[in-house]
Amino acid sequence: MIPIETILEDFGEKLVNDLRAALKAKNVGYGGQDSKLAAKIRFRVIPKDNSISFQLLMPDYGEFVDRGRGPGPVSKKGIEKIGEWARAKNLVGKYQDKELQERIERQNQSKQKAKSFSKQGKRDRAVRKWKTLKKMPFNRAKKQLAFAIASKIRAKGYEGKNFFTDTINDGRLDTLATDLKDYGLDNFKFDI
Repeated sequence: MIPIETILEDFGEKLVNDLRAALKAKNVGYGGQDSKLAAKIRFRVIPKDNSISFQLLMPDYGEFVDRGRGPGPVSKKGIEKIGEWARAKNLVGKYQDKELQERIERQNQSKQKAKSFSKQGKRDRAVRKWKTLKKMPFNRAKKQLAFAIASKIRAKGYEGKNFFTDTINDGRLDTLATDLKDYGLDNFKFDI
C-alpha cells in the first residue's frame, strides 16, 4: 500500500469511529446500543489511474439525523418507520401504560360525578356497571403513536443532531490537507 492510501485509511478509520462516538454522545441509539446508522457508516479508498478517491458511505437518512427536517408531509412508509423506531425505543409500551392511566383517571372522574348526582337525588336510574379497563393492543398503540409523532413532524419538523457537521468541522480536514501536502500532493479536492 502506498503512503497516500495509508494516510486515507487512517483518516477514514478515525472518522468512522468518531462519527459513531458522536452518534452515541448525541443519544442516537437504542437503549445504550449503537444505532443502525452507526453500524452502517463505513468508508472506502479507491485507487484510480492517476488519482485516488476517498468515499464515506452512510445511509441517506443520515443527512436528516444530522441536519434535521423541516415541517412537511410524512409518507405512509415514513409513518411505518416511525412506528418501528418507537417499538425499538420501547416507546409503545410506555404509550400503552400512559393511555391506560388516562382512561382510568377519566373513568374515576365519571364515577365521582355519578356518585355526586346520585347523592343529590338527580339520578334514580339503575346503578351503572363500570367496565374493567385494559391496555390497548400493541399494534394499535404503535399505529396511534406513530401517527401522533408523524403529525408533530408534519407541523413542526425536528432538529438535527449535528453529529456529522460537528465531527467533520473539528479541523480534521485541515490536518488531512497538511498530511497530503507533506506527502507531495498539491492538487486535491474535498467533496463532502
